[in-house]
Amino acid sequence: MLYIARCILELKTPLHCGGKDDSLMDAPVIRDAYGFWRIPGSSVAGVLRSWLRKACGETAASGLFGCEQDNSGKASLVWCSDAILLDYDNQPAWHKYLEGTPPSITAPVFLRDHVRIDDDSGAASNTGKFDEEYVPSGTRFAMEISLDGWITAPGDEALDYFARLLQAFHEGAVSFGGHGADGYGEYSVIRQECRHFDLSNPRHMEQWLNLPSLAAQAQPLFPPDAGEPWQPAPAPSKNANSKGISGTFSLPLSASGPLLIAGGRPEGAVDADMCFAPTVVYNYEQKNNPQRRVYTIPGSSLRGVIRHRVLHVLKTLGFADPEHEMERIFGTAKGETGQKGRVCIADAPLQRNNDTVDAATCQTVQHVAVDRFTGGAMDAHLFNEAPVWRDEVKLTLRMRLYELEPAQAGILLHALIDLVQGDVAIGSGGNRGNGRLQLDTSTRPVFNLVWDGEHLDEKESTAHAWLSRLQNAVQEAIAKEKHHVA
Repeated sequence: MLYIARCILELKTPLHCGGKDDSLMDAPVIRDAYGFWRIPGSSVAGVLRSWLRKACGETAASGLFGCEQDNSGKASLVWCSDAILLDYDNQPAWHKYLEGTPPSITAPVFLRDHVRIDDDSGAASNTGKFDEEYVPSGTRFAMEISLDGWITAPGDEALDYFARLLQAFHEGAVSFGGHGADGYGEYSVIRQECRHFDLSNPRHMEQWLNLPSLAAQAQPLFPPDAGEPWQPAPAPSKNANSKGISGTFSLPLSASGPLLIAGGRPEGAVDADMCFAPTVVYNYEQKNNPQRRVYTIPGSSLRGVIRHRVLHVLKTLGFADPEHEMERIFGTAKGETGQKGRVCIADAPLQRNNDTVDAATCQTVQHVAVDRFTGGAMDAHLFNEAPVWRDEVKLTLRMRLYELEPAQAGILLHALIDLVQGDVAIGSGGNRGNGRLQLDTSTRPVFNLVWDGEHLDEKESTAHAWLSRLQNAVQEAIAKEKHHVA
């Protein structure tokens, strides 16, 4: 038996799969030989294997994806194709290019500027500015995942693990590329079909041999007579409940003043010395004008300020090694000793009147640098900025937690309270009153959290019980810190 799943996925957030070093960019994305964006099959296999290992254990991951040992090994039963870029008609862009029909999508360069924040000062680090290329949200790719049964039909256990993989993939439980903690690489599967081919059957063998390549034709995914339809149906999970707090939640926020993210004057922005840098997104349904520039607070910006506020809370509570505790929550990359964080924060597009924010919401403000010695204006230091500044500008803070310890969740909650009360500034110009947010009480937060198998529901009693437990967990952590120091 050969099981093949084909799908078309659409990015919900920007994607960054690192490519070859470029003298013009600090972090370019990977492209194929024709210059089109792609997601390598090795990256797809890597994230799927990582998910299976975490969900079902190392034995399951090695049994399905193979293993390498000193004197023996086992090949992978799972094959993952590259995810290929689709044009606005949902056909492979590179194949249209080879046929002499220039695709409408061109895969140009889109960059985001970043700056590292110094943990001690809270300001930008020296030499900490860098840029990275990204693939816009809304971009579509086609890909194929198959389970090899050429020589031996896969057993029930392998088939069940494969079905779990496809279900997790369809539900968006994995993410692609780097910067997953900043919300990059999230997607939705807009179409998926699965077929199985009995290769001992001559008719199925012929259908498989004549199966059109997905790289040449993405719609339809399969010819009508190709193999037999197969619906992945994994058995009920037998895994124990994960420890700690996991899941997602969304906090509705509103701007209580001007917002200015990035700076400079990026292409497509308003005419000012410093302005809000828009993010490019694609919409395949609007073929005449598929590319839009949307004002968005990047997940990296939100994560940076929340991370710094968590460090402030840890120091205030008297933790002996606050940097270490912060790294346990948000992760760290230090050579070969790095660890993945437990908090993921996605991009937050700005909205006004239930529509995306455009340049009309920006307001130009004049500034002049003041000489600290004389107290007067400095010569040739007049500049202006154009922050997003209108009433009713709203956004949604979306976070995903991965087995966060109760004390860590309590400390994160303290930082979020500071954020929604306007005590933490987002972006540049915080000393000028920019970047203040507050909780939007007209919209209810959305929670899908699990704590040791218990779901957080909308009952007020449950919320109070969780808050009480979190506060107790923080107090216990502080007591352990004091005992350790003593």
